[in-house]
Amino acid sequence: MPVTHRLMLLAATFCSLACAPRSVVVGAPAVAPSITTGAELVAAMHARYAGGYLSTLSFVQNNTLYQASGGEQKTQWLEHLAVPGRLRIDYLPLTSRSGVIYEGGKVHVFDNGKQIQSQPGINALLLLGFDVNAQPPAATARTLDSLGFDLGVIRDGQWQGRRVHIVGAAVGDSTTNQFWVDAERLLFVRMFQRNPAGTVVTEYRFERYTEIGGFPVAIEVLMLRNGRAFFKEEYTDVRVNIPLADGLFDPARWVTAQPKVAAPPSPGDGPSDTAIQPASSKR
Repeated sequence: MPVTHRLMLLAATFCSLACAPRSVVVGAPAVAPSITTGAELVAAMHARYAGGYLSTLSFVQNNTLYQASGGEQKTQWLEHLAVPGRLRIDYLPLTSRSGVIYEGGKVHVFDNGKQIQSQPGINALLLLGFDVNAQPPAATARTLDSLGFDLGVIRDGQWQGRRVHIVGAAVGDSTTNQFWVDAERLLFVRMFQRNPAGTVVTEYRFERYTEIGGFPVAIEVLMLRNGRAFFKEEYTDVRVNIPLADGLFDPARWVTAQPKVAAPPSPGDGPSDTAIQPASSKR
């Protein structure tokens, strides 16, 4: 896949969780607190886990790129996540030695073993889908503010038959930066982001939440650009809290710390407890 094509796909990257799925029904409902600001919502999402959230996540991501011509392109990525704020994406096959690292508020892009780009970058899906549950709420609120989400604007709405909190936009506004959270389960379900030029609005949907390893996980992410579906992610072989060496997220060690994957499955295959092998901690 050309480098420019890979960079386009990165405009929307993301992930879910851990060992052997049980069901599509997410655990016990939480007692919804009174929430009147986006900052209070962030704090409530964090409090739901009370310091007991996952620390790492690894999985194979099966991608479908929907082309404007009507065709589809299938790819696979191997992803490792360390909460908060670190994500490594290796494009499969691993012999391509290409992919991306998010760490320390930066995004580093690699092609054929060489770093070709490094710049400031925050993955908002990583932030709202995972980091919000683990890092101090004030840190999440500051980052959301820096990404252009107005935490002072909040309202209730409906999404897929469930009540949601909507932060950042008024009724009828589907172009301003905003995120949606299930009001009962306090799970991130939807986000809209507008590009700086105001010409493209990307919608992200966290779907098919499943209880895995004791955590609710969206095992599918759908992305729409100006209302048209253009990218879908489906997660298989998900593992939670396996040891991950710090070097895995070190841009200087992109090649030497490359993880291993045993015979990646075809898209649509179910989860496996053995497909992903932890990266070696050898330095």
